Amino acid sequence: MSSSEVHHTNWLSFKDWTLETAINDPVYLFSIISLLTLVCLLFLINRLKQELIPVFSDDDGEVKITHTALHELVRNASRKIPGIFSPNTNIIRKGGGIYFKIRIQLKNNSDFKEIRSQLQTSIERTLTEELCFKNYKGSEIIIKGFKDEN
Repeated sequence: MSSSEVHHTNWLSFKDWTLETAINDPVYLFSIISLLTLVCLLFLINRLKQELIPVFSDDDGEVKITHTALHELVRNASRKIPGIFSPNTNIIRKGGGIYFKIRIQLKNNSDFKEIRSQLQTSIERTLTEELCFKNYKGSEIIIKGFKDEN
């Protein structure tokens, strides 16, 4: 068998293909890598695609908000409260409602109950009173660490 016969595979005999054949033949190897890259790219595009979240609707139409805007809202509310650092927000859509899972770092020796109350009140007021958010269902605050006063 010559070297040209080894690399030339009959397209009709695909049922006899093996992984070794695919890896040893550059065309098949390139095809497999391209397919895997395409699958990963489609997965990432689907994962990064974020739906708009409905805020409210009336006779004039529907108002929606992006995930980014909600993250900014939580970050801005956190900045106003002394003792909170590095807020990180997960937005969870469940049962027609929106929940926030907020991970924060706290200043050492801070009053967590007071900070939690202030943060939840600030977020709730902004969403329900200022934005007229109808489907806000609350937030969960998680402490991810403590930070010195530096």
